[in-house]
Amino acid sequence: MERRLAERILPDLKKKRPLEEIYKRYNKDKNISFFQFEEDLCNTFHLDKDYYETGVASNKPRIYTMALDEDFLRKRSEEVDPSKITKEEITSLETYCKKEDVFALASVQIGILKRIVYLKNTQLETSSKEHDEHQILINPTILKAEGLTKYWEACASCLDYTSLVKRPYRIQIAYQDLSGKRKKKIFEGFAATVLAHELDHLDGILPMDKALEIRWMNKEERISFRAIHGYQILKKTGNYKE
Repeated sequence: MERRLAERILPDLKKKRPLEEIYKRYNKDKNISFFQFEEDLCNTFHLDKDYYETGVASNKPRIYTMALDEDFLRKRSEEVDPSKITKEEITSLETYCKKEDVFALASVQIGILKRIVYLKNTQLETSSKEHDEHQILINPTILKAEGLTKYWEACASCLDYTSLVKRPYRIQIAYQDLSGKRKKKIFEGFAATVLAHELDHLDGILPMDKALEIRWMNKEERISFRAIHGYQILKKTGNYKE
């Protein structure tokens, strides 16, 4: 779905207008069937149709998106005692990441307002469908950031918006594992970009909030665009400043 039409429809989705009503409003010439329109809506806005219509999600976990959940996504996640994290919460993160083609996920994106990040794939040239690093970081905090990179970032919660964002080339973080053990780790290159993106989610920040430029691209368009406009390393050293 093209951006102009999507942005006109978005307010109606936020008001939970019936899908058939939205169809009649924005497809007056009936150039496509309701079922095709409904499928396009669900794909473009990452809608769980059952949840949208009844308030009960058909497939757990449900991804929270700008279409229905922007206020929630902009909340700051709370620090958490690792012993208070449930098995079900970790399973939900694992389940979503295994099913979807994502690099990582912050728990707020599936409705868990705790400072938990699941890293699935921090390697740019590796397929995120098959590869799973299964790194779980609890209460991650940046100790040091340096260098500068740019990348056109997509986000499971941000529809088809793709944002050109500056990130540090290298970050050192402190975090806890599931046992509560405190650790430090350095992430470099694309891995630092992936983690920095998720850390923003924990503070209620979306990629477009920091974007130098924003485009609307579906997955196929984004793949072609990134083939030309790939990951850029501007400098590897020096203090990072947003």
